[in-house]
Amino acid sequence: MKDEKGFILVTALFALLLLTILAMAASSMVSSELRFSSNDREVKKAFYAAEGGVEEVRARMQTTSPNPIVDNSPSNPGWKLFVGDLSQAQEKGFDSFNSNHLRYDKVFNQDYMVTTTHKLNAANQVLRWGDSNSDGLPEENTTFGKPIYVITSEGHAGTGKAKTVRIEASNFPEIPKVASLYTKELTQVKGASTYITGIDQCSSASSVPGVLSKSSVTESGGPTIDGFPTPMITNDSTDLKIKEMVDLWQGKANYKSSYTSDQTLTGMNWGTPVAGASPQSPTSCSAKNVVYFNMNGKSLKLAGGTTGCGVLMVQGNLEVNGGFQWYGPILVTGSIKYTGGGEKNITGMVLSGGVGEVDVVGGDIAIVFCGSAIDNQTKDLPLVVLRWEEMNG
Repeated sequence: MKDEKGFILVTALFALLLLTILAMAASSMVSSELRFSSNDREVKKAFYAAEGGVEEVRARMQTTSPNPIVDNSPSNPGWKLFVGDLSQAQEKGFDSFNSNHLRYDKVFNQDYMVTTTHKLNAANQVLRWGDSNSDGLPEENTTFGKPIYVITSEGHAGTGKAKTVRIEASNFPEIPKVASLYTKELTQVKGASTYITGIDQCSSASSVPGVLSKSSVTESGGPTIDGFPTPMITNDSTDLKIKEMVDLWQGKANYKSSYTSDQTLTGMNWGTPVAGASPQSPTSCSAKNVVYFNMNGKSLKLAGGTTGCGVLMVQGNLEVNGGFQWYGPILVTGSIKYTGGGEKNITGMVLSGGVGEVDVVGGDIAIVFCGSAIDNQTKDLPLVVLRWEEMNG
């Protein structure tokens, strides 16, 4: 009996010891998990802070920012921007006596420090993002476009937790201003009431030919075509990649529609241009839109007093019939037809990339070249991110 009691006591003590060990192990695991969870949270906070720094610089380099950052030395390889507290900026090399250095205080209450430089090539030249080869698409080059910025943001959180994010970014590329009307195929310009001018009606800075075509252009009925350095250029080698341009822009669209059959839309409104003194005068408009139609190879017909301000893009063919007012550039990957009655005024320019179709322009239409109507659609967009990476540390 005594042996049994002794055995039970030993067993109970062993069980208690085992439970104690398990409890201590569990406590240690919970503590480790809590420490790991806390550490993970702090690392994420540091990462999000770094992202916040990148986004602040992108936002403040917009022309419409309430707290703008202006690059007054876009060709200077030594230009360097610091956004953050003075002490942090000095740790990153900021020198208030260096005329190449700029520093701005942070707008957001997060722990980050951002440094920004121009991207340089091996010859210490500032690299730009723009259309240097006249195909309508941007690429890295040293002669045309806006600088490419290397924006490096280091975020901090907790005790010694840091994450770094680096991007390359640049201003959204301008739509190339090659002519008031650009076409790739045989083009017919008809009627005494047809007016096409490449003389900039909004300034004197960027006049272009009235018509520029990779093919031939026929005229009938006495249309008016004007431009600089000549009213019309035919059989030209300029080959804009309009489909690729539309692909680049459609991601910015605030209005998108897709169809698999021909469509007729009437009375559409994406803003109302203010008419000028005559039907052939430039209109004006402060509204900005990017309107995109994917017709999947079919045709879009706009009729019945359609109006708009911004960039109009059509993947497919476009026909305009009846009253039509548009302020800004129009890009069409297929053929264009402007026919029928009703006054039609396009202040900006028209780019048509149709292949195998005849472009027809006539019937109370004015295509009035206006450089600012084109540029206004791109200048207020945020910097475009070209590359992104998360760095160690």
